[in-house]
Amino acid sequence: MHPRRIRRFCVPNCLYFIQGASSGRLYHYPSGASEPPEGRAGFPDEYCDAVTRSKYILTVELRSGKVIPSHLSLDVVRKEQQADYGKIFEAILDNRWPSNPADKKTLQETATDLVVKNRALYYYDDELGTLRLVIPYRLRKAVLEEFHDDAFVNAHLGTEKTLEKMESRVYWPSMMSDVRDYVTTCEKCQKAKVNPGDRREEPLHIWPAVKGPMERVHLDILGPVPSRPDGPAHILVTEDAFSKWIVADPLSTTKAYDVADTFVKGVVTKHGAPREIVTNNGKQFTSRIFKEMAKVCGTDLKTVSPYHQAANGAVERQNRTLAAMIRTTTEEAGLDWPELLHQVVFAYNTAVNSATGQTPSYLMHGRDPRLPVDNRLQSPDEPSDPKDMIGYAEDLTNSLQKARNLVAERLQQKAALQKAFTDESRKLEEHTFRKGSLVLKWNETPRKWDPRWSGPFRVIDVARPRATIQDLAQLNDIRTVHLNKLKPFKTPFVPLLHRHEIQPPKHT
Repeated sequence: MHPRRIRRFCVPNCLYFIQGASSGRLYHYPSGASEPPEGRAGFPDEYCDAVTRSKYILTVELRSGKVIPSHLSLDVVRKEQQADYGKIFEAILDNRWPSNPADKKTLQETATDLVVKNRALYYYDDELGTLRLVIPYRLRKAVLEEFHDDAFVNAHLGTEKTLEKMESRVYWPSMMSDVRDYVTTCEKCQKAKVNPGDRREEPLHIWPAVKGPMERVHLDILGPVPSRPDGPAHILVTEDAFSKWIVADPLSTTKAYDVADTFVKGVVTKHGAPREIVTNNGKQFTSRIFKEMAKVCGTDLKTVSPYHQAANGAVERQNRTLAAMIRTTTEEAGLDWPELLHQVVFAYNTAVNSATGQTPSYLMHGRDPRLPVDNRLQSPDEPSDPKDMIGYAEDLTNSLQKARNLVAERLQQKAALQKAFTDESRKLEEHTFRKGSLVLKWNETPRKWDPRWSGPFRVIDVARPRATIQDLAQLNDIRTVHLNKLKPFKTPFVPLLHRHEIQPPKHT
């Protein structure tokens, strides 16, 4: 941008000093002016104005975040007042009232506290002792935009601050409720702000109960984690929903083929194919390759809502536990974690789980493995006196079945308690979204000045705890999201006439 020609004046002494400078900050300022400075006699004072301190004038462009292209003026308001309130002007200025007693009484009630000044209609506010310009119906939305949207006036502040600025300046009968409705339906405010009640929590939905190992497993990718330049930076974590047994294997990459291959080698070939796999919406898990792997295994594949970790909370919690165990056992920087990963997993699987009351190893394999410390301390084995292999198998089956029945009952009880506690702590107000509702969607990773909500979207299906939504701006953009990530979108405000107000004439 090229600045206009600017004449600059400096106090002579300052001018000579600056022109002679060959170093320092002043010397390095880029010149944006097209004319050399001129000397002008100044005050006989050793101090000078800030402008005279610099050899150059910096061009500054001042912008309003949202300058309302307002055509509001007193003349415009006068014209609309004459159209809407002509009878009131006649009554106040010329003392001409309707001949019908009922009409006269209505007009007198309407004209109470109204005065005419400078050919404009004002409302006299007894409390403030001020005159407030009466705004006709057709100009009210423009006035609301001016007082709420404009960066100089209010910059999208809330209802109270908007109303405070308007109450001393303008008036119409339903102004307070109109301001409230306008602010709460402002699209920019709805998208940019997070108000109380916006982030409603859907009641906790628990997964169906499982009664044995490998009925359902939960998968997730942990990382990136610190690694050596040629080492793995991610871990594929698999947790069995029943036994809480986990499998964790390093991943060379997070591409779909590597993830599927690692799962088959680390889980399927050692423990069998699970009946159901639950994953997040990562590209690796929604890829054609991973779906084909699940199909070959005869496994149902289910995905949870994007950006809703609680839906796959079991493996998310184990990720945190596993990361903490690795962090506390590895050397500095943790770059040697691949060497210790399987030992850490073994330690987890041989520890009693608080949810089941048993070790994952026992529930998965029917026994607790001997630890190195058991051999060093020569710990005695559990008493066992099977008559033969068949008797051993029967005893093992019976004891394991009893344990698994107890665990299944315990898991159901803990899930019910967790749901009751979570729902109570959230003080839930169930979402009322239904097919056709307009909503905004929470932006999970916004940049600094980006809106926190996007949309509006239309709900095209609800299957709790998720909903399928369609972007109104791009109708081919259809996605499924958790209900916790949505809030109602309020349609733009339309001013309504107050019931005591004179009906303005219809303009053609």
